[in-house]
Amino acid sequence: MATIRTIPGVRGTRYSVQIRTCGVSESKTFSTRTVAKEWAKRRELELKEQPHLAGTQARKRTLAQAIDRYIRDYLPERSASQQRNARTQLAWWSTKLGHLPLHLVQAPLLVEARDELRRRLSPASVNRHLSALGAVLTAAAKEWHWLPSSPMGAVSRLKEPQGRTRFLSTEVGPDGTSELSRLLDACRISESPLLYEAVLMALTTGGRRMEVLGLTWGDLDLENLTVTLSGQKTGHRRTVALSPVLAGLLRPRRGLPKALVFPSDQDPGRPTDPRTAFETACRRAGVSDFRWHDLRHCAASYLAMEGASLAEIAAVLGHKGLVMVQRYSHLSREHTARASARIGEHIGLG
Repeated sequence: MATIRTIPGVRGTRYSVQIRTCGVSESKTFSTRTVAKEWAKRRELELKEQPHLAGTQARKRTLAQAIDRYIRDYLPERSASQQRNARTQLAWWSTKLGHLPLHLVQAPLLVEARDELRRRLSPASVNRHLSALGAVLTAAAKEWHWLPSSPMGAVSRLKEPQGRTRFLSTEVGPDGTSELSRLLDACRISESPLLYEAVLMALTTGGRRMEVLGLTWGDLDLENLTVTLSGQKTGHRRTVALSPVLAGLLRPRRGLPKALVFPSDQDPGRPTDPRTAFETACRRAGVSDFRWHDLRHCAASYLAMEGASLAEIAAVLGHKGLVMVQRYSHLSREHTARASARIGEHIGLG
């Protein structure tokens, strides 16, 4: 970052410019501010392109210093849940390797730490820890020039198991009911008066638990049938369709814009906690191995069955990429194949 100081004199004004980058400080005086700025910009680029300067910084700076700077400068831009998770992950790295100067934080040492983590954490959790530190090391190399390059690129991630895709079956059994209908009926008659509406909201929007439970009336447009979800995990809000049936249920109790749609009985300023009531409804409905988060899988699965593309599913769920929704692609293929078969039956080829 360049600092320019004006120096008045009998022969005219001069401009003293000072730069400090990669641990190097230089200054020079010029007759015009424009020339001073141009020199500062050119010299900073020259210094940043000299690898030995980053190597010098790598010996002066510790990993803990890099982590602290990343937390201070970068984490505030992320969502609350991302900040919380990153702080926990980076705290582990700081305790484990924070005392080391950056030039000693090399791939073999990171692999040892990865293997220590895998003895007590799931592959997904280990990979999240690696990603958190990788972001710090990338910033140290590319932004701050404390490292010639990040050693994390030479560390392999662990293979993660296929994500869970449990969803409620809509197939009608011999008793004339389906898993979906039984659970909705059990929620409708639950002792918790808001459970049915909250479950419908999760099922029809694909919202995460706290995205749904944290909704305020200002997030709902009951006339235009839309709901804006907070992006509680990603920090990016998104607007999706609101079911007309659900909108009809919500209208009679519409409240002030900042009031919660699903408030707690004990404290209207806090969201309700439907865990116990939901588990009870699942037992009454005879639905096993089903959690609240699986309502989100239901929404994605039903979208796939209706022919939605992976990009459309990702947009509804709030995923930036398609990796997380690949698990639903087989449902789309299966239902597309069934639809094609019905065409053949219709024209007499079945």
